[in-house]
Amino acid sequence: MADDTHRQLQWVVDDFGRVVGVQQRALMPFLAPTAGVPDANAPVTGVLASDVSTGTLLTPPDVVAGAFEMPLISGPSAPPPTFWPKKRNLGLFTTAAAAATALTGGATKSNDTSDPYIGNTASSAYPANMGTSPLITLGSGGAVTAIPGTVPLPALNLTGCNVYLAFKVLPGGASGPGSITAGIRLYTGATVNASGGNYLQCTRVNWNATLEWQVLGFAIEDFVAVGAAQLSDITAITHAGARLGGVTVGTQIALGGLFICPKQLDRAAAVIAFDDCRADTWTDASFELARRGFPGTLFPGAVAAMLRAGPDQFQMSVAQMQKLCRLHGWQVASQAWSTENPPFGGSQAMSEMASQRALWVALGLNGGGMGSYFSNNSPNALDWKAARRTNFPMGMRGFNVGASGSITAKAVLPETFPIADPNYVTALGIDLNVNTAADLVNFASYAAASRGLAIFVFHVIPSGNAGQFAKFTALLDYLDSRRDAIEVCTYERAIQQGYSYPL
Repeated sequence: MADDTHRQLQWVVDDFGRVVGVQQRALMPFLAPTAGVPDANAPVTGVLASDVSTGTLLTPPDVVAGAFEMPLISGPSAPPPTFWPKKRNLGLFTTAAAAATALTGGATKSNDTSDPYIGNTASSAYPANMGTSPLITLGSGGAVTAIPGTVPLPALNLTGCNVYLAFKVLPGGASGPGSITAGIRLYTGATVNASGGNYLQCTRVNWNATLEWQVLGFAIEDFVAVGAAQLSDITAITHAGARLGGVTVGTQIALGGLFICPKQLDRAAAVIAFDDCRADTWTDASFELARRGFPGTLFPGAVAAMLRAGPDQFQMSVAQMQKLCRLHGWQVASQAWSTENPPFGGSQAMSEMASQRALWVALGLNGGGMGSYFSNNSPNALDWKAARRTNFPMGMRGFNVGASGSITAKAVLPETFPIADPNYVTALGIDLNVNTAADLVNFASYAAASRGLAIFVFHVIPSGNAGQFAKFTALLDYLDSRRDAIEVCTYERAIQQGYSYPL
């Protein structure tokens, strides 16, 4: 904006808590440290400043008195009461000494007291963080297997469950956290050796390694038998271990715990999503979804540059978005307000996100509190992560851009449900120049087999390119033929149905 002052939409409510209008207010501007501070509550005329961009940008209409109810906690979407209901622990990593770890290629382990996964007596001195987690520093010799302890579990039947691994990637290595390969090994028997060759294993590439504790989920249907192990061993598991590898030598990974949780979906869910609200989403993709009765999910880009008040050859108009929501059951999630690559910190991120979500409420667009994200955040931007959790407790969508080999090898997999990390939900970013129709169908079939959540995110739907367009329609045809096993729904619907369950 011309005055470099950030604007935020705020609701105007009556005495009964009903929205009767929407206005802007000036927030903290981008000022030098010696500059003055403006009145944060000063009203600003209009809803979007005219100098945000050029062209026919959106000017939201007035809000009809009483048309909306105030959102609940944290906006339109509140977090579920628990992310992992009916959870059962398979083992906690509390000290390096307690972890029966097979180290390879010069990998080392040590005790880390800087940020323990859970409080424990391994390091209970105050004012330290009163706990210890083992820290693995990877060498050049490949992956490492770590087992929390040698005492066997009572033989557990993991049929119908997902297995989860909690870990944290530290900024070790020459290029920061990078990507890691993470997996789980399951053993049966009274004793187990982490170097042994008989186990069930599932491995996936985690493209979203961050500098905080996070969780990866593994569907039991995706495990394979190695050595003398058999898939039937899943009914009598006595030990579980983590299998970790890093692209960068010196990558450091803190280990937290392993646990299981029963699947929460009666059948799988598939989300067909589109970035940036491009015009071909309206002209090409929405027609194909409507033919099959499928809803879609939209991720508008930076609102100030993307949304149009009227028809546009490049971008969807607001009226088109409203029509998809009202007549076809689509969801309009949130992506970014002023930029997808934010140069500012978490405090302004809060106001950016609140601005966009308030605009969705004013326009009557549903679903802005779920499936939301900013695209280009550094793994080091922890203040951004805190801001996103506050505003969008169920849906920081991150990409797994899956090449054909990664999908075929099941290194890139759908989300488990319950979702492994509700604040960083992963999706498959589709490149129709690279991905094949078989890739898309296989990814959906993995979700159908495991009662998981497959999120597909498209950018360009080129109906003029018959070969690429056929890949898109092949996925839709497969989903249409498998309605018994997988439901096509919005991201918001998937979350709502997955976490609404009887005790």
